[in-house]
Amino acid sequence: MKRWWGVMLALLWLVALAGPVAAQQPTAERRLVLGVLPILVDGDSAILHPQAEQVRQLLRRVSQGQAEQLGLQLKHGGRFFDVRLATMDAAPLATELLAGRTAADAKTGREDYRFNPATARRIAQAVPADRLLVVVLYGRQQKEKRNDRKGFNYLETTYDSIDAQAALLDADGQVVWRWHSPSGEAWLPLQYANFDDAYYNKTDKVPLVWLTLDGLERQLTEKKTTVFSRPPLAPKRYLQLFDELQRKLEAYMDR
Repeated sequence: MKRWWGVMLALLWLVALAGPVAAQQPTAERRLVLGVLPILVDGDSAILHPQAEQVRQLLRRVSQGQAEQLGLQLKHGGRFFDVRLATMDAAPLATELLAGRTAADAKTGREDYRFNPATARRIAQAVPADRLLVVVLYGRQQKEKRNDRKGFNYLETTYDSIDAQAALLDADGQVVWRWHSPSGEAWLPLQYANFDDAYYNKTDKVPLVWLTLDGLERQLTEKKTTVFSRPPLAPKRYLQLFDELQRKLEAYMDR
């Protein structure tokens, strides 16, 4: 009996020396502080809408303050030691931080944003943060297949739209992770196929119609309906973007 007690005491002593198990120890990534930047609109990207400048102004106005919801979601996700909002004017920040895009990928047609390292370092020191999350909205022309509302007919052609991409930068302004909105799914369509026009004019030629500024604003500001919980800070379209972005970023952090 005494021998068994001796064995038990020896085991307890070894466990105490080993400390907590590895699964309970925070990883290096989870000790990082994340800085969430305001949502940027690339004013130099190609938008073919006849009121292109007004579309840019609308995007800047509606996107102002929306990053707060993204910051809250990432904070609740618990993948970072802390999540802080970088409070600064998005328009001049886009001019200073965005440094063009790479050549289009041969397979996907995607163009990755490049960033000014000096500007990123200055922001990281000011927040302060170990990582910076940048979300950019930009004009893009891409081939898509879009169905009519009944789902019987479709038109595959090049549509003008607003797309989104994001990047995680380290404190030196180097990209450590990227995300693009899903291929073939425009974040904000600027055109739609008018199947009714083709039907009533008895033609196979389906015209493309530009969304009006009022229609685009309603698309951007539509709120998600909630019954049991407090309404979220951001409109429905931004929430869909943030949910997908959070899912992909947390998968990267959990790798």
